[in-house]
Formats: sequence, C-alpha cells, structure tokens
Amino acid sequence: MIECPQPSFGLNRTNYVVIAIAYILVIVGFILMCGPSSDKEAFEPDIFSFRRIVVAPAICLAGFILIGFGIIFHPRNRNKKMTNDSVKEETEKMLPVNPIARNNKSV
Repeated sequence: MIECPQPSFGLNRTNYVVIAIAYILVIVGFILMCGPSSDKEAFEPDIFSFRRIVVAPAICLAGFILIGFGIIFHPRNRNKKMTNDSVKEETEKMLPVNPIARNNKSV
C-alpha cells in the first residue's frame, strides 16, 4: 500500500501572526489619514498636517512591507541541528512520491 504524506500548509502560525499585525498597521495608517476635508465654503488646513501626509503613509508602507515579510518568512527550528543527512531526509520528505519510479529501480 502506498502511503500519502500528510498535507502541510505553506505558512505556519508565526507567519499568520506577522501578517495579522501588518494588517492592523495598515488599518491604523488609514485611520490616521482620515479627517475633515476642504470644501467650497471653507478651507481646512488640517489636510496638510504632518500626521496625514507623513506619519500615516509611513505606517501603511511599513504594514505593506511587513505583509510581504510575513509571507516570505520561514521560521527555523533552532533546537535541531541540520546535518547533510538530515537535510537530505527533509528534502526527500518534501518531494512528491512517485510510485512508478520507486518500483522500477535499476538492477
């Protein structure tokens, strides 16, 4: 009988926590950009405030960069030393199982 390897997700809990924090940063940045707007009757000088044109976009940008980092980040298991044999074993675990190639070993 052929055993199928258990499916694993591409991201783990650490990745999702980093991405959630990044989304919160983006939302905070957009909230900081909110405020009164100018109209035909009155000019609102707050539209050019430091908070709305510098701080809020910087926080949003940091959030977007952190989202990318959260997707790319791959946490390592620091307790396990990686040797050539263990790297080979881990690589073989990740490779798809090909039952035809396994049964047709060269003699």
